[in-house]
Amino acid sequence: MILEIIFIVLLIGVWLSVREMPVILGPAVSSGVIRSVYIPVVLLLSILPALFLTDGIVLNIRTSFPIQDPFTILIITLSASVAMWAFSLFTKWSSFLYALAGSLLAYSVHSDTVDIASTYMWQSVISWLAAPILCGAFAVALFYGVRFLTDNSRVHLITLNRILRVLYVLSLALVIFSFSINNGSMIVAFTGPVSNLIRINVSGFVLGGEVLVWVIFVILSLSLYFKPVKERAASLSMKIFDINIETSVVIMFAVSSVLLLFSSDTVCSFIGLSATPVSPVHLSLSAIIGIGWIHKNVGIDKMEVTKSSISIIALPAFSFLIANMMLRIININDSARSFDVTTFAIAAVLFLLLAVIIYFYISRNRSSEKEKLKRAEDRNQFNEMQKAIVDMEIKVIQNENANLHKRLEIKRKDLINNALWIGQQRDFLEDLYSDIHELRTLDDITNIKEGIFSIEKKIMDKKAFSHEMNELYSQVEVLHKDYSVILHERFPDLTEQEKRLATLLRLGFSTKELASIMSITPKSVEVCRYRLRKKLNLKRDENLIQFIKSL
Repeated sequence: MILEIIFIVLLIGVWLSVREMPVILGPAVSSGVIRSVYIPVVLLLSILPALFLTDGIVLNIRTSFPIQDPFTILIITLSASVAMWAFSLFTKWSSFLYALAGSLLAYSVHSDTVDIASTYMWQSVISWLAAPILCGAFAVALFYGVRFLTDNSRVHLITLNRILRVLYVLSLALVIFSFSINNGSMIVAFTGPVSNLIRINVSGFVLGGEVLVWVIFVILSLSLYFKPVKERAASLSMKIFDINIETSVVIMFAVSSVLLLFSSDTVCSFIGLSATPVSPVHLSLSAIIGIGWIHKNVGIDKMEVTKSSISIIALPAFSFLIANMMLRIININDSARSFDVTTFAIAAVLFLLLAVIIYFYISRNRSSEKEKLKRAEDRNQFNEMQKAIVDMEIKVIQNENANLHKRLEIKRKDLINNALWIGQQRDFLEDLYSDIHELRTLDDITNIKEGIFSIEKKIMDKKAFSHEMNELYSQVEVLHKDYSVILHERFPDLTEQEKRLATLLRLGFSTKELASIMSITPKSVEVCRYRLRKKLNLKRDENLIQFIKSL
């Protein structure tokens, strides 16, 4: 029994991971907001807690299809897998859910339990038809709502981008969580016999075998993600149209909302339905078509849409035939199992014909698949380039904002310094006026000369502008921070005066202007330039100013 249960978990888990999960992860992989290596972490944290919310669908399936024999469940699952494999060669947008439904219907017919399952089957069919329509409409409404908020929001572009990235991570976790509840419940429902067989006691809490089954499903999903799931998710998303972050969030929120809606018996009972698994493949397809209709650029091949629509009916029908034939070949009853040779021979011939048809179909479409793959790779490269350009634009905007903030801060300090300078000049002039007024009252020539000498000294001290020059050099160092660091690292022997001279030369001041700023004669400036050239190790034919500007 344990071996049969493990095979059941592997079959359902592989198909859910390889066929259903890439479709819901497609928008996430395409947008490229989160690195693909981090998605398994989101998978783990989202799938694990979903087990405790699968009771509604599990109870409905077990009540409608009371199968206790693991071998019978294995035949049903295996028949659905064969049908799913055959249809996967014709369309990428088919769902394993429909194959299982066809196999379960075959079991109900074979075991004369159609009356028990008929109500739930009809409710499921109605749900399968209504869910994609509802998801498409919700995606359109949600997309218009997001567009309205982004267009009318006064939030800065960078802040808005960060908000969308947070919503993106939340929607990714939510869509995986809802998919695990809705579709993952089939694994728990089909492995019912193991629940009573295995009991795990953890600190007084008794856990059934479904916990072990769920852990196997989680490990399987994580293992398959790194190769087939990730590649197929990227391939499917690239074949649709360019999906940006807003579109990804909308699609994932729409799909997760509908999956959660049809996972709740309480909500479904209001409209006369029961909680049932619905196809995330067709939910995603419907949401993509709805948003593509808004963009007037639906990049999905019409033939693929047609094939996918046909698979909703043809896949369960084909699975029904295979399961019915398998159940007839291996006749199962309560006492024993028998083998029907005639039915087996007919089935073998039919499978041989099917294999021939599939071979010719694959040979015919191999070239077109290569072209589609080439276009998908080109689109992927374009998306990566577009993402790189957007990141560069964001960095440019951030740098511009930083520079603007720096300039505004300098302007603010300039205004403050100008106001302080005006106050200082007023105090200085009032002090001079007071000294001159005092001289007018003196009669002694010696005292008058001493007063005049004091006034001259004050004026000469003021002409040095030492405070203002220090402020000038400080602002220059802020604006040319990198240059100052490079100058210090390459020429650590330069004095502070020589560094300031190099900075003023870089700003383009002439010798005459330098003499005025530094309060020295033009000849002294030439001497300082000569000493600076020697310390910079410049040759006779090298230009000092060009060298300084090249640092």
